[in-house]
Amino acid sequence: MRVETVVESEVVELFAGTGTCPVCSARSKAVDGWIYGAFYNLLHNEDARFRLKSGGLCREHSRRIVEIAREKSDIGSLPVSVVFKELLIGQLDLIGQGERKLFKKAPSSRSTGSCHLCEVSRESGKRYVIAIAKFFDSEKIRKLYEESSSILCIDHAREIVVSMRTATAEWFVALQKSKVESVVKMLERYIGKHDYRNTSPIGDDRNAWLTASRIIGEARVTGHNE
Repeated sequence: MRVETVVESEVVELFAGTGTCPVCSARSKAVDGWIYGAFYNLLHNEDARFRLKSGGLCREHSRRIVEIAREKSDIGSLPVSVVFKELLIGQLDLIGQGERKLFKKAPSSRSTGSCHLCEVSRESGKRYVIAIAKFFDSEKIRKLYEESSSILCIDHAREIVVSMRTATAEWFVALQKSKVESVVKMLERYIGKHDYRNTSPIGDDRNAWLTASRIIGEARVTGHNE
């Protein structure tokens, strides 16, 4: 498929994912890329260390740093140990003296609680939501998504649709509903094949639960938009 821009090429690549949300995949890729780039030469990367110390790390991204350090031998445990030590020293400053004042509030000048990797993830998500909404005006991109097994999660689908032209939005909503319904049917087939009366073998539907886990999103089941 002929593409005209680097971003369009990246969107095409994301649509090639199997049973994944393209925007979620882009966010994960951005976070992993930042972690690798920062920790590969962390001892000489003062900017990365400052960004990580300024807001701390959420549990999700602390775990991801550990996973990548274990996967990549050129990162290893040393730079991770350095950052974790610095973060814990910062947290020690919040532990005060006295029986009733064990924990002090962080100074207002610190952006505590603002995990830098969460921000990397959010900014990447915003870029791709805007890009995908724009590219869906192209017939070739719409056709690519129609034929792709990738499925936008409900959260990113909601963000994308508000940026679309009315005609494109109508197409997108209908297709998105069809894609999600196909996953529901796969789950039903998989569940049904565990009935003792079933004689049909389990096929591709064995992975339906994994697909569902990647697209189910965080939307409230009550249907209320927040």
